[in-house]
Order: sequence, then structure tokens, then C-alpha cells
Amino acid sequence: MSERLVSRWFLAGVYTGSAVALCLATAEPRLWPCAWLAVAFAAAALARTPAVSIVFVGTWLTHAAALMVGSDWLLLVNEKALDMPGGGSLAFLLLEVTTWATPLALTVSVGHALAARRVPVALWLPIAWGAGEALRFAVLGVDLGDWLMTQWQAPLVLRMLGHLGWWPTTWVCLTAAASMGEAIALRSPRFALAALPAVVLAVAAPPLPSRGVEALEGLAVAHTRSTVDLPHRLPPAEGTDDRLDLVVWPEDAYALRPYLVEGDGSGTQLEPWAPGAHADHLIGLTTASPSGGQLNQAVAVNADGLVLGARAKRHMLPLAERRVFGFGDDRWRPGRVAPLLRVGGTRVIPILCGELFSRAVAAEGRRAGGEVLAVLARDQMMGTPRGRAALLAVQVMRSVELGVPSVRASYAGEASFVSSDGRVLAQSRIGTNGFLRWDRAHGAREFDFRGARVDGARPANDAPRVTGASHVDDRPHVTATSHVDTQPETPRLPAVAVLHAADGPEFRTRCPEGRCAYHPIEHFECAGQHADTVVLAGHAAPPGYLGASVADIADAIQCFQPSLVVVDTCFGASAELLEALAGSDVFVVGAPFLVPSSGLRYEPGFFEEGPADERAQHVHDPHGRELFRWRAAREPLHGALRDVERWTPSELRDRVVRRDPTYVRAELAGAGPFLVPVTTRTQDAHATTTAANRRARAVWGSSNAAPRRLDRP
Repeated sequence: MSERLVSRWFLAGVYTGSAVALCLATAEPRLWPCAWLAVAFAAAALARTPAVSIVFVGTWLTHAAALMVGSDWLLLVNEKALDMPGGGSLAFLLLEVTTWATPLALTVSVGHALAARRVPVALWLPIAWGAGEALRFAVLGVDLGDWLMTQWQAPLVLRMLGHLGWWPTTWVCLTAAASMGEAIALRSPRFALAALPAVVLAVAAPPLPSRGVEALEGLAVAHTRSTVDLPHRLPPAEGTDDRLDLVVWPEDAYALRPYLVEGDGSGTQLEPWAPGAHADHLIGLTTASPSGGQLNQAVAVNADGLVLGARAKRHMLPLAERRVFGFGDDRWRPGRVAPLLRVGGTRVIPILCGELFSRAVAAEGRRAGGEVLAVLARDQMMGTPRGRAALLAVQVMRSVELGVPSVRASYAGEASFVSSDGRVLAQSRIGTNGFLRWDRAHGAREFDFRGARVDGARPANDAPRVTGASHVDDRPHVTATSHVDTQPETPRLPAVAVLHAADGPEFRTRCPEGRCAYHPIEHFECAGQHADTVVLAGHAAPPGYLGASVADIADAIQCFQPSLVVVDTCFGASAELLEALAGSDVFVVGAPFLVPSSGLRYEPGFFEEGPADERAQHVHDPHGRELFRWRAAREPLHGALRDVERWTPSELRDRVVRRDPTYVRAELAGAGPFLVPVTTRTQDAHATTTAANRRARAVWGSSNAAPRRLDRP
């Protein structure tokens, strides 16, 4: 066999070995030594490869294979962020693989072209490899695939990271691995001398101190599967020394949608979502800016709902939050405030989900004096075991590098506590609503949304723990069709039925967990359901509600045979719907004005047992305006409508509250203000003049004249 043929088989073997080893390290964190083998194989190949083209192809295939094997969650990202079906998601994955692998292949190829046979591979490969990772981050803004991320379960590497920092540790480890591979390939032990610094540092570096662990005491971290389930109560104290100072919630936890910019809050008051608690909150919210656009913010709130401070997300994930190569959306306005908030007596570094993939954002908060790293996350796009393990890996590495403990609050994922030396102190269950706690006296504890202690919180181990292939969970994985935004099983039907539009889930009414069932109006079928209360929640433009007719809405409401109906929409107290419900002996609550996107405010008494008229008094407008509250009797309503018929044109014009279509404000004795339509339409000679058309002529002068289009109030 010729020497050239042997060389080709050797190169094929070592490049394949590098790819297989890196795939194993990314797929299973406990196989972290394989990442060292991958670098050693790569160095051996580079020491014997004459052509730059072979270097490029071999390096590209190695990192492309590692991404395909270790990042199975990318298909979920494509399906959810880009709304792609399975085939389209798989096709787009090829473009992502190219973008992911090319930077490293390019920099390693350039390094080989400049330094091959002149400089030992162990000296230039770590520099080229690090440059490739930096270039990839500049393009994608994600460091999830960096080589050092494979080492989060390697105690000696974590020790070096805590003492040396990110890039020095990367350089030392890559140099050591490359020197061994080069020495074997060239059959020269002297090339292995470059591994000595890594050996010395690993042995000589003292153990990392567990700094700041006391800052984790008094914290509770929420893990949720729904954006509408509210807690019945927060975790109770289990002793005189068991305090609760701060609750950390996931990113965009609830659709409150307040007007709020970054800064000190300027006295902004939020509606309570955990009433009766005496703890501060750090919650992720989408907020509207008075100058336009939306911000994805971490908001610090005291126990009374007063905003203490807010900072907006500024490092956006590709595709899901910012456009890359023409794909994806620019969802948020980037923030500018430093990542530091003082809340619950602690200086917190608030990190919004994908910002954790940027070392610079977290480091800025640490330099500003942050004591605890708090990650507010939505993890439905990384809902596979490997995806969850990758997220935990990043959290561990950030805590060790910055020397601060960290917590993670998660929607559709796991909550966790991590110490500054890299130990995973506690992890929550998956696919449930609850709170995770940890302190030195009690260890890991988990509570459900009713405040009851549950078994499931996983305690600390001597070494970081993987939550992936090594953890067997017999519950289904959290996906859009399993646990996310579904209701827990209950022994009886919920007391409240919420009718909403399928394309407007963010407008659904928020309820204490298990108290509400949610029904998209588009798919509603009357099948003998019963509920004491029906809430109509979402967009409305009377005479239509949620994109459906008044008749369809009334039929759906009456299917439940309720005693209380709340029309939680804009202009919900309108005569068309009230007439459709008249005579049904239900108590109706509605607004004769625009309702905030967060909806009406419901006090705890609304969800308790009691007469409908008493429970109706627990529904309020967030701005304190008067709501319409009415026992659905037909004759008083018709009497009020007859009074409107007798109004003069000037009286009608004075009471116009909506122009297109036109509605006037009227009063129903004992019930409050409601809206009466004033319509205009072209009539032929045989058309019947309706009461609404007569009112329209009085306002606009002619039934053939369309009302002027004015801005909504």
C-alpha cells in the first residue's frame, strides 16, 4: 500500500474520530473527556494535512455533525420561531448548520495556511479555534456551541475557569489537548510539553469558594406551564427563620402589557397577580413604550405592585427575536439600561432568557455590583432533554466565571439554583406550575401553586447534574401540544369558562390555577358543559365579538347555563349583546369603554363560591371607571332603549362615545352606563326604517350619509 494511500486513510480516520468524539461530548455531558479527544484528533489531522481545502472540509464536517447531534432542539426553534412545518424546518436546519460550522472551518483553515509546518499546531490551533468561536458569536450572538461549554461537568476545568476566566481557560485546555494529538501524529514526545501548563494549573489551582450562597436564601423561583394560571398562594414559611423576600418569574410571565420604560418605574403600579403576599417580585413582562414599540423587560415590583425598576432585553436571539439573513423578526426594541436591579434586599443581575448566551451582558451586571444572577426564561423552544441540559450548562458556566450564584425561572422548562462553584443545588420538576426554593437549612424544596409542599425538587450533588439523557422523566416533554398552557386535571369542572379567540390567547383571563377552562370560540361545540361563570375575553368591535356574531356568542354563553357573565372586551356593554342575553336571568358585567389589553381586574372573591351579584362586585376596571352591572331583565333594558329613541339630535351628539360604528352612551337605572348603536345604511324604497336608523338620522341628518371616520377615544 502506497504512502499516499496510507496518509489518506489516516486523515479520514482522525477527522472521523474528531467528529465522533465531539458529537459524543455535545450529546452527553458526562462524556466531557471526548471533547478533549476531539481536539487531539483535530490536531493530529492538521499536523499531517497538506492541503487547506482538506482542512476546511474536515473541520466543517466535524462541527456540522456536532451541531446536528447535540442540538436536536433546533428543529423546535425553527418550527416555533419561523412557523415552519417539519420538512421546512429540516431544510432550514441545513442553512443553520452552514452558518454554525463555517466560522470555525474558516479560521482554522486560515491558521493552517499561515502557520502550517512553521509553528507547532498546539500553538496556533487554540488561537484559530477561539477566533472561530468569536466570529460565530459575532454572526449569531450565541456561544452555546463553544468548546468550553462541553466541560460544565468537569470539576478541574470549572476550577480553572473560576480562577483564570473564559479565554485563558479555553486556551490552556485546547493547547493541552492539541499538543497530545500532535505528539502522537508526529511520533515526537517533545510536542506534548505544551500540555504541562494545563496539568500544573489543574493540580495547583485551589478549590473554588462557594461565594454569595447566602443571597439565595429568601428566594423562590417560579416554573410555569401557562401564562394564565395564577398562584393561589406563595410558598409558606416552614419555620421562624424561613423567610420569603423575593419571587423570580419567567420571561413574559403574564400578559399584563403595562406602559413602562426602563428605569425606576416612575411610580407605575401593576395589578397584583399574587395577592396577599409580602414578598417582592422580579417578573418578565412585555411592556408598551409611550414612544411606540414594545420592550421585553425584567421588572422589579414590591409586594403592593409598585414598580421599583425595570431593564429591557438588549441581546436578541437570532430568528426568534431578530432578523438574520432575511429570516425571522425584529420583535423588541433593544434596551439600554445596565443589567442590575435592587429588589428583595438583593442586588440582582436580571438576564432575560437568550441574554445568557452573551457573556458580556452578565459580566456588565457583575461589574455593577450584582450579587445573584437571575435568569428569566421561556424554554419551550429548547424542550428536549439535550436542550435543557445545554441551558443548565450555560447557567453553570456563567456562575463559575462570574463567581456569583444563579437562579433560573422558566416557562415550559426547569427552574434551578446553581452555586458560584458550579454545583447544581436544586432543580424543579418539568411540566408543572410551582415554586422552587433552596437554602442551607432546608435544602431543596418545591411547592405547587396552592402553597403545598410537593416531592420532586432534586437536591444538590457533589458535582453538577445533567438533566438530559441521564435523567428519566416519565412525564411527557413540555411542548406546545402537551403541557404548555393546558390546565391541570381536576376532580370537577372548573367554575369559570373563558371564551376567547384562538388567535388571541394573550387576552385570556388570568385565573388561580385550576379555576378556569379555556374555550376557543372558533372550535366551540355545546356538549352539555356547565359553568357558574362565563368570561368573554379578547378583542371586540361590536356588533361583533372575538370575530363571531352576537348570536353565536350568546348561544355559546347560554350553553354553560351560567349565573354570571363578564364581557371582558372593549365596548362589551353594548345593546346588541345585552338584548341577546336579556331574559336569561344571568348577571352581566361589561365595560362601555376601551379595556386595557391586560383586561379587567379580578379580585380573589370573584373566584370564590357565592351569589352572582356579590361575585360581580369583585370585577373592576384597572383605571377605576364605572362598569355596567346588570341582572339581565328584558323590560328595564327595553325601557332604556325607548328613552334613547326620544333623544333630540343634540342629545345624541353629546353622548357619542364611538364614531365608527357609532355608539352613544346611555344609562340603565341601577346598572350603570351602556352603549346603544346608531347605524346608517343605504335603504331602498321598500326598506323598513329601524330604530337604530332613526337614531342615525337624528345624529347625522340622513340615513344615506355614512358617519364621519374619527379616531377612537
